[in-house]
Amino acid sequence: MSHDFVDNLELSVRASNALRRYEINSIEKFLALTKPDIMGFKHAGAKTWHEIREVQVNIQRERRLETTPGLVVTHMRALNDLQAEMRAAGFFMILDHNQRLRLGRYVNRDDFQPEGA
Repeated sequence: MSHDFVDNLELSVRASNALRRYEINSIEKFLALTKPDIMGFKHAGAKTWHEIREVQVNIQRERRLETTPGLVVTHMRALNDLQAEMRAAGFFMILDHNQRLRLGRYVNRDDFQPEGA
């Protein structure tokens, strides 16, 4: 049985001990736990269930962010956060004829001034 898995979950001693006692030693087993499972564990109750459920939800959220749609959302948010700064620097984003996102830059008077002038 791997104690490292349970230790990495950042659960209370009571919840960690319950998981070890019932040999919940993999992420798959942990995510499959239900409220009736936990309520059937010796020395575990509603508080333990809520604690475990919170960690399950966080793990599932992290896993979704690692999928392609999750990565797309993360990158789109980053681009949206950069838009004001990009606009101030003279850049813009546009979709090309193949529906690919392209970065462009507005031409300004400084582009035509010789360096050092």
